[in-house]
Amino acid sequence: MSLRDEVGKLLNNSIHLCKECGEAEEFYHILLDMKKRLAMPLRVAVVGIMKAGKSTFMNALLGADIVDTGTTETTYTVCWFKYAKEKSLTICFDDGKEENAPFCDLAKWSNRLYKEQNPRIEHVKYIIIYYPSEVLKKIEFIDTPGLNSSYGKDAKNTKDFLALSGDANTRREASNADAIIYAFNRTLNEKDGETLRSFLAEQSVSPINSVGILTKADYLWEVGEAALPIDRAREVSEHIMSDHMIKSMIYSILPVSAKPVEGYVQLTKEDFGVLEKISEKSYDELEALLFSAKDFEQSEKKFLQEIGTKNQRKELMKKLSQYGIYEMVRLIKEGKKEEELKSVLEEKCGIRAVEEMLLNHFGNRTFLLKSNYIFQHLRSYILWVKKSADKQGTVSKSLQNTCAMIELEINRIISSVHVLQELEALQLYYNGQIKFYDEDERKDFLCIMGENGRMPEQRLGMPMGSSVKELEIAARRKHDIWNGRAADFMRDNSYISMASIVARSYEYLYYHLNALVEE
Repeated sequence: MSLRDEVGKLLNNSIHLCKECGEAEEFYHILLDMKKRLAMPLRVAVVGIMKAGKSTFMNALLGADIVDTGTTETTYTVCWFKYAKEKSLTICFDDGKEENAPFCDLAKWSNRLYKEQNPRIEHVKYIIIYYPSEVLKKIEFIDTPGLNSSYGKDAKNTKDFLALSGDANTRREASNADAIIYAFNRTLNEKDGETLRSFLAEQSVSPINSVGILTKADYLWEVGEAALPIDRAREVSEHIMSDHMIKSMIYSILPVSAKPVEGYVQLTKEDFGVLEKISEKSYDELEALLFSAKDFEQSEKKFLQEIGTKNQRKELMKKLSQYGIYEMVRLIKEGKKEEELKSVLEEKCGIRAVEEMLLNHFGNRTFLLKSNYIFQHLRSYILWVKKSADKQGTVSKSLQNTCAMIELEINRIISSVHVLQELEALQLYYNGQIKFYDEDERKDFLCIMGENGRMPEQRLGMPMGSSVKELEIAARRKHDIWNGRAADFMRDNSYISMASIVARSYEYLYYHLNALVEE
């Protein structure tokens, strides 16, 4: 039976059990929510310290100008982005009530600048934003206030939503996100590092469900520099990943320069007119124009007045930044059409790479991550029931028995479904509980577990385009090697257990490839 069938059967049977138990009404509704969740897109939360560029990144990723950004801390509450053909809002309050609102009222409900004219903003738990962005069909995003916000309410909104604080009921609920993106602000400073370590430790995330982005890469770029900002920032990303604790919790960190992509959506015909005038200048003149952002915005010099007024230049700098203006002009000079510019910018600014990583690293595991979420969520509730029974003695035997039966079935599925065993082995590896004898073993393990992709070539560490026969032979050879390692009684139990899982993974892959060869 497939994992999808096993999880479906578990939920259906558990719902039936809870129907027959009068004291299991709360558990019954939790199970119904879990069943609905299976049909929903993957949920990814974007978190980080304040002013880490989360909202700018969200705008760039969605290809829209939705979330308020600025030089001050603006995001007041959690914003949950979901796909819909028409734009709209649902305001969810602390007391459980909900209220629909027009999309144009988003700032009124999410920006702290509106607090005086809209005092009800203090009672908002989170906002659901419905928006027609293609990426939201596959992944829902949760934009959060800074974890170290100077406004305690904001940070509490984030932690409550992600089940990191609050009362017993809040903590009993698992995170509202299946996976996490952590945003670093150009580098890893001491405060960022402390906040990240604390958050990741509380959230129990790992490289299986967590990636990082290094925002504001354009701040590391100098006018006229040949290298792209994300190339410069990649060195910083690698340095952050050298931290052993972070490496054990985040799969990878990708550099992004989201400002130009966000700003592109805001450009007017007037802005494009200024860019066209700048594109008539030589590259030496372009570099001179942009050498000082302050001069570009405020100078009254004739050669600057020729390309646009102070207000026009200031507006352009505000939307695109120095790098964004430079890159846009360069692309225009190369003859790129207006409809091509956004796509090229997404590529050069690292936004496309992040989207691809999310779809590859998370997307291929969507059902697996959701199943793991469900198991953790149900186990968390069952544990709470057990503790309540021990401490208070008020939990009925009927509810305890119902929970025990459901827990047994969860444990059976986890121990029998191979992809869940792979997930468990990966988690042990990232926890540092599996030690390999050499680098080739480690590479084999990560490949077959799907960390480099789910295609047969990627799982076998072979060139793309290899023939099915070549892949079949490689899978059989790898299976025999790892089967031998699993039978080596001189190795410790954790290694033998891991090697058995790896050997079985190669075996499944071999049989799949062998069937294709025989066809």
